Amino acid sequence: MNFDKTNCIIIIMTHSNYIDVCNNFIELLYENWKDCPFDIIAGVVGQNKKVKRVKNIYIGESKQLTDCITVISNEHNADYYMCFLGDAFINQKVLNDEVFCLLNELSKKDINYCRIVTRKYEKHNSIYRYIKSNDIYCHSFVGFIATKQFINQEFSGVSDLEFEKKYLVLANNKEISFVFKDRVMLLKDIFHIEPGIVKGKWDRIAYYKIKKQNPKIHLTEREKISWMEELKILLINFNQRFVPSYLRIKIKKLLTLLGVKFTTKY
Repeated sequence: MNFDKTNCIIIIMTHSNYIDVCNNFIELLYENWKDCPFDIIAGVVGQNKKVKRVKNIYIGESKQLTDCITVISNEHNADYYMCFLGDAFINQKVLNDEVFCLLNELSKKDINYCRIVTRKYEKHNSIYRYIKSNDIYCHSFVGFIATKQFINQEFSGVSDLEFEKKYLVLANNKEISFVFKDRVMLLKDIFHIEPGIVKGKWDRIAYYKIKKQNPKIHLTEREKISWMEELKILLINFNQRFVPSYLRIKIKKLLTLLGVKFTTKY
């Protein structure tokens, strides 16, 4: 089965406060994926503003980012929905052959969810691996491919944070261990995603990476996070890679006492 543009739809989820960021996302997508064959639809929550150069659907003022996916997937049928947050910047060239290969593999193996933001430290001999129940941060909302079945099951009435937290809690349950037979994470870096915004500000390292790789793109004028915040992000990434979960929770508790704030305790 060879995928064409009728089999997959790209969904961009954004809040109206981040339209400038999302416009950069679209510029980078068209720069680095010039022959993208899929329809692109932006779902916007907050105020009724529009993302440039793509079809827009206004989701509602008090709606959640997950509603962008449920509404668009209900209005537009596809086998798979490729979903990106508006700051999940595509930083290098994307090859259609690799994308089609992935989609065909997902279809052949009846995969309902694929995390497409890769971890640079995970070695790979294949294009993806199955997600385990004790994997930390493998159910990511930043960038993923999903079926309508998965979307309806996971995102109806649930926020993006609640979705990710649900699987963080599961990952820290030592009494449960299994493999999700319909969920995988991408190991080969096909989409070259560089998440760039932290609490409304540019991640400093991501900003300079994107600027270096894409000098023709004028990045939106936003404040950059402090070096202390950048250090915190590097520490979190280090903890995810090397520190066991029980010790990671203890470290977070200690840092919380010192005034460092985290989204979750895990």
